[in-house]
Amino acid sequence: MPTQDWLNQQAQLTLQRLLPRLEAQIRNKKQRAIFHRRLVEQFPRLFSLLYGLYGERYDFFYHLEQTLLTAATYFTERPADLSALDAKRERDRAWIQHETMVAAVVYVDLFAGDFASLRGKIPYFQELGITYLHLMPLFRAPEENS
Repeated sequence: MPTQDWLNQQAQLTLQRLLPRLEAQIRNKKQRAIFHRRLVEQFPRLFSLLYGLYGERYDFFYHLEQTLLTAATYFTERPADLSALDAKRERDRAWIQHETMVAAVVYVDLFAGDFASLRGKIPYFQELGITYLHLMPLFRAPEENS
């Protein structure tokens, strides 16, 4: 099992190698600066967690890079209102703990059958005052686990 110091060192090396390709995905300077700051802040933890799960796979670094390139692409396409909400929540890290946040968890297949039907239930969730919905599961379970 690698030590935390080794993981931190590998995270820094990996980030240095990936940053040029990631930042090339983001043409807007302001967006690039925001993405860079957030990535530098979160990457050591992300790397450590993913390495613990998948680090022994030969293709770990490839998939890590593809995941981050996808994140960079979607970051640039994020609507302005959601980007503003991200910035607000970044300033108030305890936003999820506010009394105005009411969470619920639903199994999509058991509650609504599919995503299209779940969308029709949004007014019901709003009526209940739910502001955060955690969806489970988002993948088809193997038959032997159903």
